[in-house]
Amino acid sequence: MSVGVYLSETVAGRQTAWPKTKIALKGVGATILIEVIATIVSLIMWAIGMFVM
Repeated sequence: MSVGVYLSETVAGRQTAWPKTKIALKGVGATILIEVIATIVSLIMWAIGMFVM
């Protein structure tokens, strides 16, 4: 994905391509982090339901 963002932004200008690519990568990283946190919370709730109740 980052290569695609970088290449598409180089058409607009090489000076702004890398900063925009870094912003896109941070967005993807934030999305992955949110999904991992949601998965961990779901696992904890499942474990509580299985072993406590």
